[in-house]
Amino acid sequence: MVNLGFMQFSSAGQNVAGEKLMENVRQFYPDAFYILLADADESRFEDCKKHNVEYYYSQVKMGYPREPDGYEMDKTLEFWSRMYVGCTRAHAAGVTHIVYLEDDIKIIKPITVSEDTEACGQPPSYPNGAKFKNGYPDEFMDMIEEFSGVYPNCVGYGSEGGFIFKVKTFIDNYYAIVEWTKNNYDHIRTNIYPKIGWIDCFNTIFFLLAGKKYEHNPNLVNAFDPHGDNQFNYYGYYTYPQTYNVGTPIPENVEIVHHYKKYYK
Repeated sequence: MVNLGFMQFSSAGQNVAGEKLMENVRQFYPDAFYILLADADESRFEDCKKHNVEYYYSQVKMGYPREPDGYEMDKTLEFWSRMYVGCTRAHAAGVTHIVYLEDDIKIIKPITVSEDTEACGQPPSYPNGAKFKNGYPDEFMDMIEEFSGVYPNCVGYGSEGGFIFKVKTFIDNYYAIVEWTKNNYDHIRTNIYPKIGWIDCFNTIFFLLAGKKYEHNPNLVNAFDPHGDNQFNYYGYYTYPQTYNVGTPIPENVEIVHHYKKYYK
């Protein structure tokens, strides 16, 4: 049986959006496990207390990943260390799966998760399986297979806000993957795959290194506000060979929208 919990990574300066997200989650999941992971120098304590959210305040300030390469290795490891703390807390509370939240997420309806889901999020490739321009190089996929013993089932990444993953898998594989990362990250980032430093990339890679499948969640979409009227009834989808399309209205099956910027400063 799935027991869903929530893990929110806060963005600097987005206190209003962050609290609106807490209100949104608690509307559907009033008693679920929920932890917020915060950088140094910016307190979200009062919001967490108000909405019954556990609060992890790091002494390290990561900031936002920088173009074009995202985070350097030390920041990626710091990010995973926070996730590990959140996962151990969640596991103790009986949580099986975590919804990873960023401040620009909105939940539309209760979230559907299968018991055997390991990791699911945005589509990692075109619908026909073709790689995006920023898809994984073959050499990189071979490195993942060499470590995990399983060739990756996907050719790109998609684990941004709204990403759902199995708690026990993260805990069980954390230390081994951290060691692999220390030995390989800088070489990969410099010589093979510069995009490894982005959250939506390295969180996908974690589960591939654990030998697990990454799946597309059809109930998660990117939302847009092309007219600037805060309606957010537009969404993005992929076709091939086109790169991206915008549709409206958001399909009825959608449970989570990402890029919901209504309350962003």
